[in-house]
Amino acid sequence: MTFKEILVLNDAKVQTMYGNAVAGKIWIALRPVVQLLFICLVFNNVIVINQDNHGAFIMYGFLLLTFINMSLMSSVTCIFDNRSIISRFKIKSNFFPIANIFHNLYLLIFCFIACALIIALFAHLPIHVNMIFAPFYFAYIVIVLFLVCASVAIIYPYFQDIKFLLEVSCMVSLWATPIFYPISQMPGWMFKISYFNPFFILIVPFVRLMHEGSLPTTSMHASMLGLLVVSLIVYIIAQKKLAKNVIYYC
Repeated sequence: MTFKEILVLNDAKVQTMYGNAVAGKIWIALRPVVQLLFICLVFNNVIVINQDNHGAFIMYGFLLLTFINMSLMSSVTCIFDNRSIISRFKIKSNFFPIANIFHNLYLLIFCFIACALIIALFAHLPIHVNMIFAPFYFAYIVIVLFLVCASVAIIYPYFQDIKFLLEVSCMVSLWATPIFYPISQMPGWMFKISYFNPFFILIVPFVRLMHEGSLPTTSMHASMLGLLVVSLIVYIIAQKKLAKNVIYYC
């Protein structure tokens, strides 16, 4: 399967998801916009948080967390669900996690543009010089996400409980990661253990860079490197030990 075929598969997925709806692909952007507006309404009027450009802060974290969660949950069963295709056409199993990530990246771009326009109508999006480094940190997120998604997709046929462990982890990480509230409001003990929270490591450096123009600290860079190394080791082990016979366990 080539990169072009992955893009075609991605477009087919979008057409399947939204093709029969009256609003069609507009739902790609409409759903996160409504969610973002409601979240901003709650945190600006019910749970008051004093932070500049809080709407933009929530937007960056919320969209990024959604992208990560959707990629993980759609990838965990992608090999198992496509076992007949893999066995019949001898397609490499890694292409399915890649296709899922590209699909969710496609949705993320649409959602970001729509949400950014809405936020800009009511406030302003902060612009910082350090934003030029944003593509590098986002590329890091995508690389780590691919390694994790490819690993869990291979592990799932052997150990199907991993799907439920991921669901619980994503739910806990939603509130353990400061995407609705600033880091300054985290208790000291919670901040210390956050350096071992993969969602914190992936999301917070990028959000702070986009929102405040702050580059990650040395300790945060060390955590990012550690997560990358661990993800790579798990991926290599999964490829060498499990990938060869994965189709027989599906």
